[in-house]
Amino acid sequence: MLCGKLRCPIIAKAKLVVKSSSLISSERVEGSTPPGSFVGRIGYPKVYVGPMLPPYFGNTKILDTPELWVGKSIDEIIEYRLSLIRGKIRMNIFDAIKGNRLLDLVQELSMSISPVDSEAIFKKKTHRRNIF
Repeated sequence: MLCGKLRCPIIAKAKLVVKSSSLISSERVEGSTPPGSFVGRIGYPKVYVGPMLPPYFGNTKILDTPELWVGKSIDEIIEYRLSLIRGKIRMNIFDAIKGNRLLDLVQELSMSISPVDSEAIFKKKTHRRNIF
């Protein structure tokens, strides 16, 4: 309670990480991507790029649209963010000029009006890290 809030957001996040870890501990994830993607900034001009994907299907627009979170509890907001799995691949930004199949797919997902059913296969099993 040092932050002055009624519930500690760090403890709430830790509890939700444990709760959701069984859904995302595999090398293959299927779900409906919200219209959003991840583009990093570390290591410019070679940055990480990839889709954000939850492990379930349906209307997932709220997961990556903070303006829809008004009036939601801290637990709901943490759950929205933790349900997204970040796919990533390191890419040179100048490859965007030349064309890249994965980049084209991520751009299409980001430009869609509604969630798109997708599948991602990772090299390793997905995992969550608690960073305090």
